Amino acid sequence: MTQARKLTIDIWSDVMCPWCLVGWGNLRQALDRLEGEIEAELRWHAFELNPDMAPEGEERTAHIARKYGRTLEQSKDVQGQMRSAAQSAGVSLDYEGEEPAPPAMMWNTFEAHKLLTWAGE
Repeated sequence: MTQARKLTIDIWSDVMCPWCLVGWGNLRQALDRLEGEIEAELRWHAFELNPDMAPEGEERTAHIARKYGRTLEQSKDVQGQMRSAAQSAGVSLDYEGEEPAPPAMMWNTFEAHKLLTWAGE
């Protein structure tokens, strides 16, 4: 029997980033397929996508359109692509609460990253 190769994986991620969640889902699937071959140590690092975001946040579709120079329709199309990629990666981007979904917002995540750093210490 071959001993598993050790691998350190550094992940820079924003807790609010849907593509980061998709990437995590894909990585998890890959590591599952390589179980027994690779022993992965995951090291998470904070990365803020929107460090200058106002405290009141911004509605997601409008934010994507403004930040990336897209029309609202293009922004909605990208969200559909994200949902499809998330499904393939085995993760969900959909609200799963019992009440109607709140407006999809983008926020400054600095405080969330501080909390996660503190919790990990």
